[in-house]
Amino acid sequence: MNKTKNSLAQLTSLTIEFGLPITQLGAMLIGVDPGTVNLGIAVLDVPTISGDVYQATLHQIKFAQRAINTMGRIKAVQEVLNDLHLPKFKKSVIIEGAAYGEQYRQVELETVRTAAAVWFDQHSSVCQVIAPNTIRKNAFGSSKVKAHEYWECLELYPDAAAALSCAICCLS
Repeated sequence: MNKTKNSLAQLTSLTIEFGLPITQLGAMLIGVDPGTVNLGIAVLDVPTISGDVYQATLHQIKFAQRAINTMGRIKAVQEVLNDLHLPKFKKSVIIEGAAYGEQYRQVELETVRTAAAVWFDQHSSVCQVIAPNTIRKNAFGSSKVKAHEYWECLELYPDAAAALSCAICCLS
């Protein structure tokens, strides 16, 4: 586990390895769990030499403070993404969409989603925004299971775990 902190955000990164019953990946997969205070990003890399073990780097990000306006949120998200130094080659990105029925901070969250989508689009990526229930149904077989419940070892990193579920949701 690696922790870094700057004036903008605290970043906790960890790398996990796991097996997935999936076919060979043609591109790096990235999942994004948007948030105005806590943001999760998961990077699922191509398999290791053995071909059945995948490595994921998870980033649990806590912004120093909630940005008070749209431009502040856009700049904060894009600065964090710049600081991750992601590879330049093609990536497929899944961003968690709006939770239907939630009534608070949805406009702020949409700004975070849009900022991430635009950043990834400008960095050779194909982006999709998918509803949280669809992500959980595809990743875990049930829309009621939350990522940090499924991966109990990631309980302290719920946004990073949710981002990992975004990354793997389209593989089944």
